[in-house]
Amino acid sequence: MAYTADFRIINNSGIDGITLIEPMNPEAQNYLQDEWDHQIMAFGYATMNDDNVATFVDSAERAHLYAAAI
Repeated sequence: MAYTADFRIINNSGIDGITLIEPMNPEAQNYLQDEWDHQIMAFGYATMNDDNVATFVDSAERAHLYAAAI
């Protein structure tokens, strides 16, 4: 069974210490905005400090959301 990622995590953002999180559906976007208080930028990504990514992935999994690193 194939899984469709709710988030894409882009480690190579070009800015040291910053990871891009791309919500792939409305539920994922709402999770980022409501639970993590992140705003989605005009280009569709939210930025996150590298130190918070593991906590974000763990929290998203507990909310039954799947994050794929690219």
